[in-house]
Amino acid sequence: MITLTNARLKIDILGSKPPHQRLFCWCGGKYRRARFDWTGTCEQIVLDGKHTYCSQEATETDRGCEGIGLCNEFGIVTPLGYDDAEVNQWFPKIGVGFLQKKDTLPYNFAKDYEILPVEIKVEQTGKDKVIFVQTGANQHGWAWELRKTLSIENNILTIEYTLENTGQEHIKTEEYCHNFFSINRQTIGPDYLLETSFPISCDEIRGTVTAENNTIKIAEVPSGHIYAAQSDCEGLNNVEWKLIHKPSGHGMQVKEYYKLHKFAVWGMSHVISPEFFIWLDIKPGNKQIWKRTYTFY
Repeated sequence: MITLTNARLKIDILGSKPPHQRLFCWCGGKYRRARFDWTGTCEQIVLDGKHTYCSQEATETDRGCEGIGLCNEFGIVTPLGYDDAEVNQWFPKIGVGFLQKKDTLPYNFAKDYEILPVEIKVEQTGKDKVIFVQTGANQHGWAWELRKTLSIENNILTIEYTLENTGQEHIKTEEYCHNFFSINRQTIGPDYLLETSFPISCDEIRGTVTAENNTIKIAEVPSGHIYAAQSDCEGLNNVEWKLIHKPSGHGMQVKEYYKLHKFAVWGMSHVISPEFFIWLDIKPGNKQIWKRTYTFY
C-alpha cells in the first residue's frame, strides 16, 4: 500500500506486484481479472480524518470485475489489436500488459484472459506525490509507456496521465476513470445528486435514473444496476462535475482536462460511478497528455 497524506487528505493507493507475477492483489485478495489499469488505483480517500469517499464494485452476490475506488481502464469498447490477433496470440491492454485471445468471439472486458504483465516502476517523492511508469514491451508492433502521477495539495487530488506510443501500430482507443464512490458509505438513492457543467442528453437510461438539464437524479434506492450514457459529446471540452450527498453537504467537484468523448454513470445501492471518457489517438513516436482534478469537501 502507498499512502499520500497532508493536513487534509489521506489517499490509500494500491501497489503493484512484480511483473513476473500474474496475480494482482486488491484488498488482500487475488485479482485475476484483466480489465482495470494496474497503476495508481486509489482504494480509499479520507478528508479531515473522518469523511470517506470510495466504495467497491463487488457485493456479496455479484463480484463484477472487482473494481474499487478510482481505477481507470483503457479500451473497454475499442480493444487494441484484438480483431487482428489470431487465436492464442497476445493483444495489448494498456495499464495491464498483453492478453491472450482464446477464441473468435468478440472482446469481453469482463472475461478472464490470460495475462502477460509488463514492467511497472513506482517512485514516491515525499508524502504528497507518487509516480507510476508502465512500459509495454513490443508485441506485434504494439508498445507504450504510460506515466501516471498522483499528487495532493490541501483538499485536491490531481491525477496526470502521459501515454507515449513507442511501437509501430497506431493507438486509437478510449480511456476513462471508473469512479466507485459512496460518500461516508451512505446508500445510493434520492439523497445523491450528480451535476455537470453541460446539458445532459442521454441516449440510454436503465433503472431509476432521470436526467434533466445538467442534473442526474436517482428516484429511489436501486434494487439492481442503474445506468445512463451520453454518446454524443461533440464540442465538450474541460468539463466539470459534482457529486453531492444532499443531507450532509459532502461531495466532490471534478474537472476533466480534455475533449470529452463519452459520458456515463453506473451504480447500485452501495456505489455510484460517474464515467468521463477521453478518445486517445496517438501515432507511433507521439504522446497524449490529460489530467483530472478532484476537490473533496
